[in-house]
Amino acid sequence: MPRETLDEKAVRYVSTGRIKLVRVEGDNIDATVSGDASKTYVVTHRPSGWRCSCIATVLRCSHVAGVAMVTLAPEPRQDKP
Repeated sequence: MPRETLDEKAVRYVSTGRIKLVRVEGDNIDATVSGDASKTYVVTHRPSGWRCSCIATVLRCSHVAGVAMVTLAPEPRQDKP
């Protein structure tokens, strides 16, 4: 079975109710994502950009992608510096 893409995983998080919006005020978003293996990740968006508490080495992880889908906030498209 092929591995899920980042976007497929984000859609799964959205469709299974794993994303909880804690606060949405303008450009400020605070959310939690119940990831796989019973881990919960904190995702934030500020005017300066996205942050996720996961270990991904790129700005756009499945947790950020899922929260961006729910909030319609623009996603990053480049690697972390």
